Amino acid sequence: MKLKRILVFIGLAIFIYLLSQINLKETLNSLLNANPFYILVVLSLDFFVFILMGVRWKYLLSKNDISIPTIKASLIWMKGNFLDFIFPGKIASIYRVKYLKDEFNCPIEKSLPSVVIERLFNLLILLVYGVLGI
Repeated sequence: MKLKRILVFIGLAIFIYLLSQINLKETLNSLLNANPFYILVVLSLDFFVFILMGVRWKYLLSKNDISIPTIKASLIWMKGNFLDFIFPGKIASIYRVKYLKDEFNCPIEKSLPSVVIERLFNLLILLVYGVLGI
């Protein structure tokens, strides 16, 4: 429990530091001057990607005989993704394993491989992007 508090403190400290390094007035001005159509397109694509990632994660879970609704898989994936923005190293993805254990009484040894496989798949995609960029 003490480690969790330390990690939350570190995450908040990094967030506050980053906020102090940007010009909030200029950022807000840029957002206000942006074309609303493009903002809607980006938000729509983000929503689609979140649902798609939830479907992919649900598929990985199904290979270990874990069945949850697609919307729940997407929401859990989004919660883990949000925490990944706060904590470095994508360590917060493990939150999904804890949530499955708490909410669906799913054993950790059955759900953890889905997160590991997903991270490895993401790494593979980055490697492909890197090779194509060369």
